[in-house]
Amino acid sequence: MNIEEKTEEDSYHKRILGHYKGEKKGSTIVFIGGMHGNEPSGVMALQRVFKHIQRYQPAISGEIYGLLGNLTALKAKKRFISRDLNRLWFVHQVNKLNEGEHNIDEGIVEVREQYELNCIIQQILKKGHGPFYFLDLHTTSANTAPFITVNDTLLNRSFCGNFPLPIILGIEEYLKGPLLSYINELGHVSLAFEAGQHDDPASIEKQEAFIWLSLYFGSVISKKYIPNWKKYWQLLDPVASDQKRFYEIIYRHPVYEHKPFLMRSGYHNFKPIKKGEHLADESNKTIKSPSKGFIFMPLYHNQGNDGFFVIRYVSYFWLRISKFLRKVPTFYLFSILPGIRAFPKEESLLVSMRMARFFTKDTFHLFGYRLIRSWGPVFVFKKRDVPVRTARVSKD
Repeated sequence: MNIEEKTEEDSYHKRILGHYKGEKKGSTIVFIGGMHGNEPSGVMALQRVFKHIQRYQPAISGEIYGLLGNLTALKAKKRFISRDLNRLWFVHQVNKLNEGEHNIDEGIVEVREQYELNCIIQQILKKGHGPFYFLDLHTTSANTAPFITVNDTLLNRSFCGNFPLPIILGIEEYLKGPLLSYINELGHVSLAFEAGQHDDPASIEKQEAFIWLSLYFGSVISKKYIPNWKKYWQLLDPVASDQKRFYEIIYRHPVYEHKPFLMRSGYHNFKPIKKGEHLADESNKTIKSPSKGFIFMPLYHNQGNDGFFVIRYVSYFWLRISKFLRKVPTFYLFSILPGIRAFPKEESLLVSMRMARFFTKDTFHLFGYRLIRSWGPVFVFKKRDVPVRTARVSKD
């Protein structure tokens, strides 16, 4: 079936859980629940919030959307059916969808799901008013305190800093094709909120708390219209668990279908680990931690390709330094150094491995670049903070 045979109206009826538009212009906040079918708490929380909005009609500045992600997987209560819907959002692929150049593969359910969800997202970007906020609601397989994962842009840092939550920076270097990376490429705020364990009823309450706080911090609903503000804040406040605020990912252990992976029991997010600690087993091979740090998102279900991550604490001092350095026009300065070539159109740098010995990945991070791939004998770094761009939307 060709995507042109599928109408946008069909997608709207199925996937928009709620849409509220105020009389005053303001931000457009888009919540997405059920991107993974075994994570329904975000959907349930959105239903609760929208029921309250529908009943009490609070004053709204801007627009609120609640979108459903992988409908087929939600019905089956599985993370995904054929492919992870949250690993398909590469810019060139989405552009093909927008331009009608891509056919739906009947054998891959998530390609159809992506097309339908993308139709709505493009229409929101086309017809809505900025600033835009895209907030993806998730849960994890292991018990955890709530936290935020985010691409490390200054826009994202600024918005995330409002919440009393641990914030994990730099996930874009380790996960390929998530929806939020695509949104960031367009210059908009986007983040993922992880509320807790999949089947924990408390995860629904924490999702609800996060949604209400987001509406306030996005200047869409005033605090006086938000029920139980103090309760919601306390639900998310990590002080009781003694969590730091900012972390960055330094290692990801991939999982492959042909290599059975088994995470050792007893690990949970932010648990300290030592270098060389036995974390998992894979095809009768012992998997040890490559460095000291904290465990993050250990895999305890049978779907997914991320075994675990290792994270480390980032001090406010380094965050302030990097914020300053990112505003310094260093792109062309880097390009005159030997072993570095600049591609202004793509806002990227090609760095030889020889030069990378002197300018480490952490150095490029300070100046706002992320490693996107290795290409032969060079590393490709791309600027994280990009100006807001006009989305390439579907044709009317």
